[in-house]
Amino acid sequence: MQNSIQLIQQTDLLGLTKYLQALRLYLTVQKNGELMLTGLPCQKGQRVETILLFPAPTKTAKKLTGKELAMSELVGLWKDRNITDSVAYAQELRHQAQTRGLIIL
Repeated sequence: MQNSIQLIQQTDLLGLTKYLQALRLYLTVQKNGELMLTGLPCQKGQRVETILLFPAPTKTAKKLTGKELAMSELVGLWKDRNITDSVAYAQELRHQAQTRGLIIL
């Protein structure tokens, strides 16, 4: 990963165009809750927009044994549904999820 500066063109709702510099820095947090930025190409009093991107915390799910899985609520969850072809049913669910929110004219 390499630090970089890019020129970005932005058009507002009125159609006015402005150019912004986007500075990408890859840093490591040295102290909890603090990040030190130095050597930036901006002047005292200049307003800047700061966006920090970092990985979201992940939760690790408990892995179930075969016996635990068989005893869980998951087994038989769809027993009351009239599903004769599980492959076709899964494909239809996938299609619905992928097209959800789309307006087809």
